[in-house]
Amino acid sequence: MWQYNKAMAKQTLQHQYDVNAQQQDADLPNDFKNLEDLRYKNILVRGEYLTQYQIFLDNQVEGEEAGYHVITPLQLRERHKVILVDRGWIPALANHSDLPNVETPIGGQEVRG
Repeated sequence: MWQYNKAMAKQTLQHQYDVNAQQQDADLPNDFKNLEDLRYKNILVRGEYLTQYQIFLDNQVEGEEAGYHVITPLQLRERHKVILVDRGWIPALANHSDLPNVETPIGGQEVRG
């Protein structure tokens, strides 16, 4: 019975993903009081990356290879707020004390996710 319940929960979750994939991107709210309303929705933000504050989250393993998740702050346009964007995983260099060079686009960016 637990397998049936688990399958039904996955079906419900997939349905929510599918419905929200057909909807327009939502804007980031000014406050986060109703986060449940944003669950499974894509959010669109616009701003500029602040590369001088970029973070390399160490000891992230993918496919048995060590690396980093690159976290870059994004200064939101028209707001005095900054959000952190996980820009993905990159492999570590042979000399672990050296950080990889990561290209970051300059100027205005649109980020959705």
